[in-house]
Amino acid sequence: MSAVSRWARVEGRFGEVCGTAWLEVALPGTESTFKSEMGGASTARAIPNRRQIDCSFARIATIALSSRRPRARRFDRSCVELYHPRDVIQRNPLIFGCLLSLFAGCEKTAPATQTAADSTSPTRIVSLSPAATDLLLAMGAEHDLVGVSTFDSDPRVASLPRVGDYESVDWERIQALKPNVMIVQGRNRISAGFAERAKQLSITLHAAQIDRFTDIIVEADLIGQAVGRAEPARVSWKALREKIDAVKSHVENQPRVKTLIVTTADGLGVAGPDTYLDDILIFAGGVNALPADRAGYSKIDRELLLTIAPDAIIQLMPGATQAQIDSANAVWRGLPDLPAVKNSHIYTFTQDWVLMPNSRVAELAEQVAAKLHPEAK
Repeated sequence: MSAVSRWARVEGRFGEVCGTAWLEVALPGTESTFKSEMGGASTARAIPNRRQIDCSFARIATIALSSRRPRARRFDRSCVELYHPRDVIQRNPLIFGCLLSLFAGCEKTAPATQTAADSTSPTRIVSLSPAATDLLLAMGAEHDLVGVSTFDSDPRVASLPRVGDYESVDWERIQALKPNVMIVQGRNRISAGFAERAKQLSITLHAAQIDRFTDIIVEADLIGQAVGRAEPARVSWKALREKIDAVKSHVENQPRVKTLIVTTADGLGVAGPDTYLDDILIFAGGVNALPADRAGYSKIDRELLLTIAPDAIIQLMPGATQAQIDSANAVWRGLPDLPAVKNSHIYTFTQDWVLMPNSRVAELAEQVAAKLHPEAK
């Protein structure tokens, strides 16, 4: 391998199969080798990213390969309140064989960061994304946080002022808090007026975009750079990566369980392929019961539910009361012919963070793996 290229371990979806590949990323204009652990090899010409990219392993890990383009879908309300903006557009994975090029020694600039924060000033952070807040806490930045979003529920930030969310922002309160970094959710949610107001207040904007598991790794790394905590961030995302690898290793010899990921109490809000929840399911030894053309987050009807006939159901209901859980269980009792219902393979998770792509997704993967493969040693 030449001095201007390096190998990267990449997880992605190859048609209907998810797995791992190795990429040799070279300079633009040269041939780069693509090898899949599932067999087969191909070559493709490396292409440069259209924006500045980070040189860390985390940036390489953003590469996802796909033979098709996922369809944009709305995210369910219960997830919206915790994390996503109303119109969630799934990031288009790269077409099979296309590569992001990586230049040795390139400038480590977060592509979604408006300006560089003054490294001589104490960092004061406002986070409008609960997922980003969690990543900040995981890298030890709790004392740098001065304000959080309306939807942040972590006890560690319970005393911090609420300054808004993805729909509205209390600029007067933000101005009083004097932050120099603001983290928002979704790159397409920053209007020209929003950016201008932040500029007037000398606030550096960082827009976090998390659609897949690898995006969690990437954003942890980039947010760490944006707030002056690059090394603690790397420690946090490497620990997350190791936990996920341990889960995958634990179930690697187990048969995959056809599983439906449900995000609403009525059983009809679902997470399909090409989502971070789908990634977690795959890590835990499952396979999404929804077909490839149901990528993203959507609603299904009972007819489709009976057609796909999942062998297991993972129902995510953050903060649900016992009455809400009982109501959800009543829905499943009305579908006795579903294999998951018939075999009592319906598993409900109610932790506040189960619908947030954050540092605790490895814990969710561990718990899902334990339910799907209780026999795994």
